[in-house]
Amino acid sequence: MTARDNGSHRGGTWLDARRVRALALSAVAIVVLAGCSAVPNLDQGGMGCQNAGDGTPRSGNPTDPGQPLAGVGVINWTPPDLGQIAEAKGLVVRYHLDYATDANGGGYAECWCTPPNEGRVSDVFWGSNGQLFIVASTDMKAGGREQPTFGWGCPRLFG
Repeated sequence: MTARDNGSHRGGTWLDARRVRALALSAVAIVVLAGCSAVPNLDQGGMGCQNAGDGTPRSGNPTDPGQPLAGVGVINWTPPDLGQIAEAKGLVVRYHLDYATDANGGGYAECWCTPPNEGRVSDVFWGSNGQLFIVASTDMKAGGREQPTFGWGCPRLFG
């Protein structure tokens, strides 16, 4: 074997290993960067509610000029009444029901696929999947309560 053959062989092996390593690092980077966004929300009590939506990226406030709820004074509505208006505009609607769990500032926000029959609307916002969230606040529920796996009224992972 000549020195040239030896150098070519080692050079080829080194180059192949370098390519494999670069491809492996690229694959890891793709999984790390995209992986979190590719995995649905799996939190107990909010899976179906948080994952629903039409995927339309939205910005601004849903009540801003040019937005679907422009001109609608959303504060103090009942969740079912405001939800009907939003659904009539073709929006995917989900709900957060906020309540205190103790007198020391503790609280909880439940995720609902169906409108809760309690509370009054205190806010609206766009979710990460293009869904409209209607936030309602209600009376204290000392200690909170057990949460359904997918969220209140949510039959499956994507509500």
